[in-house]
Amino acid sequence: MAKKLVDVDVDALEEAKRILGVASYKETVNAGLREIIAAAARRREIQRFVAPEPHDIEDIAVTESAWR
Repeated sequence: MAKKLVDVDVDALEEAKRILGVASYKETVNAGLREIIAAAARRREIQRFVAPEPHDIEDIAVTESAWR
C-alpha cells in the first residue's frame, strides 16, 4: 500500500466514515474506493441486460436459442 498526501473535504470524509461504519480515515478511503469499483462493475453488468449488443439479434444461434 502506498501513502499519498491529498486535500479532502473533512465534512465529507466524516459523513462517509459514518455511512460506511468504519473507524478510521484510512478505512473510509479504502472502503469508498472499493464501493466505487463495485458500483462500476454493477453498472457494467446492468448495461449487458439494458443495452445488448445489436449484432446478437442477427446471430442465428442466439435467435434460435431464444425460442427454446
